[in-house]
Amino acid sequence: MQNNRWEHAGAVLAGGKSQRMGSPKAELVLPDGKKIIEHSIEILSDICKQIIVVGSHKQDEYKLKNKITYIFDQKPYPGPLHGLEILLKSGLDNKYLVLACDQPLLTTDLLWKLVKEDSDKVTLFQMQGDKEVQPFPGYYPASCLVDIKKAISLGKNAMYEFIEMIKVHWIPILSDEHYLIKNINTPQEFKELEKSLKHE
Repeated sequence: MQNNRWEHAGAVLAGGKSQRMGSPKAELVLPDGKKIIEHSIEILSDICKQIIVVGSHKQDEYKLKNKITYIFDQKPYPGPLHGLEILLKSGLDNKYLVLACDQPLLTTDLLWKLVKEDSDKVTLFQMQGDKEVQPFPGYYPASCLVDIKKAISLGKNAMYEFIEMIKVHWIPILSDEHYLIKNINTPQEFKELEKSLKHE
């Protein structure tokens, strides 16, 4: 655990359509009574000096709401790459620690690994032997906005397509830590998460 806050912004992307879940993932309530997005907000507040939530739905009931800057989009954006574009275009900072709204198992110790180096490259976790791209959590400097716009202009709307176009600083993650960055995408995955949390 670090003693000082990182001098840049933390952001949560919460504007997706949640099609596989069938309802907004950010609003799901966990066994401790908190909405799933509140875990992301609280863990970022332990690290970052500013918290930003990017989304398209009403989000004024979250705890720590007085410490949050909201970027509202008028309609659900088609994917996280577009949400990232909206964030970086805001000009609220020049470096961002970015989480998805559906990663309730993240820890501060894990997230510090992404920002402890002052990198000019996108920085992401990668488990040894795993070729699957995990775009969140990630460190995204505002300078990568140029590449995001280029990717979108070429019709590449998926995060993995954007990441394939750029140079990434990869941070190895242990196999027994990999579950910490897991996304919750379906009702079944959420039920499994609830069950595991109740037994902790």
